[in-house]
Amino acid sequence: DLVLAAPLSRARWFVESGLGVLAAIAVMTLVLAVFVGVGIATQADDVTEPVLGVAVLGLATAAFAGIGLAVGGLVRSSLAAPVTAGLVIATFLLDTIGEALDLPDAVLDLSLYRHLGQPMAGAFEPVGIVLAAVLAVGGLILGAWGLRRRDLDR
Repeated sequence: DLVLAAPLSRARWFVESGLGVLAAIAVMTLVLAVFVGVGIATQADDVTEPVLGVAVLGLATAAFAGIGLAVGGLVRSSLAAPVTAGLVIATFLLDTIGEALDLPDAVLDLSLYRHLGQPMAGAFEPVGIVLAAVLAVGGLILGAWGLRRRDLDR
């Protein structure tokens, strides 16, 4: 809270920090897309679908970050990372072993990845992409709103 001693609203600080997190995810996604594109281009294959697939997976990462931002702003910042990490691990486990355990579709549909299609193979689900974008942006907005409630001077 020492950083917040400056005459800057918590909501503005939160939005700027959250945009920084999303920008960092975008930069890392771009770097990964370049590496994937270069690797595939050396094999003389079409790079479009895998590079777009990396972009969709980067958007999924931003969605998880948005959930963490929402938890940090609405509840407390110390819970943002553990909740996000737990959610990512639970989603990964659900997505990888859920079919093997023959879980019902209603449970398997809780995985965000299930709604993205197969992005690395060029099969995209528009609903999942929109859902991931809404989670990323909505989490940032919810977190800023939650933190704004704690401002002494609005």
